[in-house]
Amino acid sequence: MKNSTQKHIKDLKNNGITYLKNVLSKKECNSYIKEFEKTFKVFESKYKKLGNRGQVIQNYFFYNKNYLKLLELKKVDNILKKVIDDNYVLINSSLTNRFKRNNKYDKKSLHLEDLGGDWHHDSRLIGNRRLDRGFSFIVMIMLDKFEKDNGCTQYVEKSHLIRDKFPERNKNYKHKKILGDQGTVAIIDTGLWHKAGEPSDKKTRWSIFSYYGPWFMKPYYNYPAMIQKRYKNSISKNLKKILHCNSVPPDSELESIYTLRG
Repeated sequence: MKNSTQKHIKDLKNNGITYLKNVLSKKECNSYIKEFEKTFKVFESKYKKLGNRGQVIQNYFFYNKNYLKLLELKKVDNILKKVIDDNYVLINSSLTNRFKRNNKYDKKSLHLEDLGGDWHHDSRLIGNRRLDRGFSFIVMIMLDKFEKDNGCTQYVEKSHLIRDKFPERNKNYKHKKILGDQGTVAIIDTGLWHKAGEPSDKKTRWSIFSYYGPWFMKPYYNYPAMIQKRYKNSISKNLKKILHCNSVPPDSELESIYTLRG
C-alpha cells in the first residue's frame, strides 16, 4: 500500500494525473446509477430542468445520505492526506451525467447546461499567475466506463506545470483522453488543462467530480450548515472534517484563537 501511494504521489507531481482501478465494483456503480437516475427525476420535477449536453447536480449528497460515502473513499483519502495534508477539505462536488438529450428546453431555464465543456483549469490565480502544482486536486469517480465515444474527459499533458499562460477555451490542443472501466478513479491536479468530451446520445457517462484542497480554502457552499440541517451528528468524524466542520472560523478570539479545531 505504501509503495502504491508513493507511485500515485509521484504521478501527480510529474504528470498531474493518476489512476486508481477497482475502487468501486461494477455492482456498486450500477446501484449508484439507479439511485442517481431517481434523484435526477425528483430534481427536475421539483426544481429545474437539467442540461441537454450534460446533466449536473452539485451537492447531490444533500438528497441522499448514502451518497456521502463517495466523498471519503479510503484509497482516495490515503492519497489526499499525503498530497494535501490530514486536514484537507471538500471545495465542491458534482454529480454529472455527460449525455446528449433532445429536449427543447430554453437554455436560460436550464440548470448548468454544459459545465466544463471548454478548455479550463480549476486552480486559482494570484497576481495573474496560477498557483503552483500540488495545491488542490479533482477526484473523478467513473461510475460508467469512460470511453472515447461517451464524452470522456480530455486533458493537455503536463499542463499543470504551466503557470504564466492559460488555456484558450475553444482551441484545438493536442490532448489525451481520460479512459477507465467502471469503478476507476482518476485524480488530477487542478492546474491540469482539461475539458469534458463531446457527449453521446446513445451512451451515458455517469461520474462524480469532487474538488479538494487545504483546510483554509473557502468552499463553494456552506457545508457545515448544510449537513447540520440534514444530517446533524449522524456522519463520521472524518467526513465532518472533510465538510469543513473543523475549520469554521470562530466568532472572535474569545471563542478560540484557532480556526482549525477537531
